[in-house]
Amino acid sequence: MTNPTRGLLLLSPCTSVVSLAAGSDELDCKKGKAAACGFAGRAYIDKGQAGDESAYALARPLLEKGCKGNDGASCDDLGWLYDDGLGMDVDKKNAEHFYSKACDSKFARGCTNAAALYLRGEGVAKDEKKALKLFTRACDGGSLTGCRDLGLMYIDGTGTPKDLKKARELFHKGCDGNNAGSCFDLGVMYANGEGGPVDEKKAAQAYDLGCDGNSWSSCRNLALLYLDGKGVKKDFGEARTLLEKGCEGKHGASCYDLAVMHQNGEGTPKDKDMAKKFFKVSCELKYENACKYAK
Repeated sequence: MTNPTRGLLLLSPCTSVVSLAAGSDELDCKKGKAAACGFAGRAYIDKGQAGDESAYALARPLLEKGCKGNDGASCDDLGWLYDDGLGMDVDKKNAEHFYSKACDSKFARGCTNAAALYLRGEGVAKDEKKALKLFTRACDGGSLTGCRDLGLMYIDGTGTPKDLKKARELFHKGCDGNNAGSCFDLGVMYANGEGGPVDEKKAAQAYDLGCDGNSWSSCRNLALLYLDGKGVKKDFGEARTLLEKGCEGKHGASCYDLAVMHQNGEGTPKDKDMAKKFFKVSCELKYENACKYAK
């Protein structure tokens, strides 16, 4: 069984504002408080994400006002509306404009989002070196996602010479800040001896932190270590629990390995029906290796 392939983590902004707060924030926004405009706008975005798409149109003018007042979070959320076409047509050029304005306002997430557009060449000419600089600004400004994406660029040699040691340091920084994706990548580097010596015990610790943060790939890789007794004491029961968690999170490879455990009677009695069930789930989650066993 092989480790899942790494992929660039693109930011999905978190939502936490309670919509009931929008009213008082809108009043403060009218008084010229830029941050309040951002809070009110984000509350409407939350409402839109919950299914009321008409709320996006209410978010936009509030975010525009907040952004004009140099509130970086407002600029970043306004960029998100343009980037994903929330309540409007997709406009990557305007998305870059507002993400960059957020970045210039020292809002680190804006730097991360602008970097992703430059890396993909969306709305702007593709520019890997500029993406590298923006991810660096993001990481230095406290965006742990920016640190992780910067680490991936150093691993692949994108916009910069490959530097596995630097990548490991960046993933350490992200993982120390509880960025689950960084913990996964750090675990992979320890397991494979990339950027430093192999250390299966530290790989297990990193995967454990990633799994706690709902990185299903981390749960799966930690389960494989328990199956093989690498870095941890061999424990089929713990491996099965981790794979069940990953499968519940709709991670196809975890469902596949869980099916194999049921098929082979590892940590559980042999059960061909349960094995077939999880092979089928894995196949439905587009894990192709499972499909031939799901029939």
